[in-house]
Amino acid sequence: MSQLQPPLIEPLDLAEIKAHLRIEHDDENSLLASYLVAARQMAERILGRALISQHWQYAFARWPDGPLCLPKAPLQSVMAVRIVHEDGTSSLLDPDRYRVESRAEPGFVLLKSGLGLVPLGLSRDRFEIDFIAGYGDQPAMVPAPLRHAILLMVAAFHQSRGTTENVLSGVVRSLLDPYRMVRL
Repeated sequence: MSQLQPPLIEPLDLAEIKAHLRIEHDDENSLLASYLVAARQMAERILGRALISQHWQYAFARWPDGPLCLPKAPLQSVMAVRIVHEDGTSSLLDPDRYRVESRAEPGFVLLKSGLGLVPLGLSRDRFEIDFIAGYGDQPAMVPAPLRHAILLMVAAFHQSRGTTENVLSGVVRSLLDPYRMVRL
């Protein structure tokens, strides 16, 4: 899976972070911004989620018999489903040939039956799905406990000057755990 476009904004802004840390100068703005990106990415990795809208591409070799669960939640939309042929050419799969379920977690794509797609899973073709995941494109759309966990992670990075010791305190874990995607 590869990220085609990272989030355009972060779930917190520098003013919120600086107010929490009681920093009144601008000397550490770039450092705090880097801590924010690191904290968001760490939280997303732990959760299996995208917090702010992001464009991803998921590539795989064989379509499963049932629904294909996308590896990032929450799913906002599927932009394209592509068949990449053995010779390197690709073709878009008509959206009438599949169904997208974005209300489930994780979101999934299901091929509609009776459309002659069985040979695709047996060939050497591969598939790519371009999709948008995240709670939305505004920080306020990210659940408050996740935003607070990121704020605490940034504070821990700042206090420890970037080492990862104790960044995931019990409080941070308790804020993140209810949102963690568990794969069975």
